[in-house]
Amino acid sequence: MQDIVAGYKRHHDGDLSHFVRDTAIQLNDTHPVLCIPELVRILQEEGFTFKQALAASQQVFSYTNHTIMAEALEKWETDLVQEILPDIFQIIFDINAQFCGELMLQGFNRVHEIAAIQGNRIHMANLAIYASRTTNGVAQLHTRLLTRKVFPDFYTLYPNKFQ
Repeated sequence: MQDIVAGYKRHHDGDLSHFVRDTAIQLNDTHPVLCIPELVRILQEEGFTFKQALAASQQVFSYTNHTIMAEALEKWETDLVQEILPDIFQIIFDINAQFCGELMLQGFNRVHEIAAIQGNRIHMANLAIYASRTTNGVAQLHTRLLTRKVFPDFYTLYPNKFQ
């Protein structure tokens, strides 16, 4: 993420005003989802507010889910992330707080079931869906399973995100 932002700045005289328009980043499964809070962190260092940086993330990233098997939908221990990456954990916490706040304002009554942080685990797929522009499976049937079986609440809330 640092290389992407630095390269963009090099080619645009340090100007990030069109970064969102000019940049697309593909998240293939949940492994690279830490790129989301890392981009938010970097953009905040560049002068963006948290809300601006998260909004940029929600335009730049696209998330492809490669499998619906529960063991592949990564859930990371909050204590571990907080110990190893405290700044990133705080950003994930802040993203989750904004997400949950939006859900409550919409009157969604099962916030705890789709939050990015649930108990002592970070649900990386939930973070990816909320903080990305689009979500898809690897085939039309796979995407249908995502919308109907795996993430039906997300599909109800954000149908236009699913491609």
